[in-house]
Amino acid sequence: KQGLMQDLLTKGIDEKGNIRSEKTHKFKDSPLGRIPEEWEVVRLGEVGEIIYGERLNEYEYVEDGNSIVYGTTGIIARTEKYMDVGEAIILPRKGSINNKFYVKEGQKFFVIDTAFYVKFVKTEVYVRYIYHFLHQVNFELLNEATGIPSLNRENLKNILIPLPPLSEQKRIAEILSQIDQAIEKEEKY
Repeated sequence: KQGLMQDLLTKGIDEKGNIRSEKTHKFKDSPLGRIPEEWEVVRLGEVGEIIYGERLNEYEYVEDGNSIVYGTTGIIARTEKYMDVGEAIILPRKGSINNKFYVKEGQKFFVIDTAFYVKFVKTEVYVRYIYHFLHQVNFELLNEATGIPSLNRENLKNILIPLPPLSEQKRIAEILSQIDQAIEKEEKY
C-alpha cells in the first residue's frame, strides 16, 4: 500500500488507469517536488476550516446516541449532542498525534477537546482523497511539545497538499479505499 500510495499521491493516475510517468505525461516543479502539470498545490487551510473540539462531560455519553464522539484515539463514545454532520476528517491535537479519522457523509459527530476536525469549504475537493493524503503525512514532525505530543492549528493549516482535478482525486481515493478494505479483511481473517 505504501508504494502504491506514494505513486498515486505524487504521479497520479490517468484516465486509462495507468500511473503517470514523465515519459508519458507532462510534469512541473512544485514545492512538493515534481507533480503532473494539471495538479496544483494547496494548503490544508485553503480548502478546509480546522475547528477545535469541545469539552463533553461523560454523563452526556449515551449508549444508543445517534452522534459519534471522536477523540485523539478515534471513536470513544456516542451521544445525542453533535457539533457537525460529516463528511469531515478528525485530526489529533494532543496525545496520539499521528491518528487521522474519516467521518462519512451525513454522520452526526462530536469532537472532544483533544482533537480538531476539518470541515471542507471548497467543492473541488474530494474529502477521501485528502484523508488518504494526510495518512502519509508524519504529524510527529509538527509536534510542538516536549511532554505530551501536541499540534498547533496554524501548522496544520499550512500542510501542503498536491491537488489533482476532482475526477482524479476520486479515482485515487477509490483505489486506496479498496486496498484499505482488503487489508482490513486480511487482518480480520
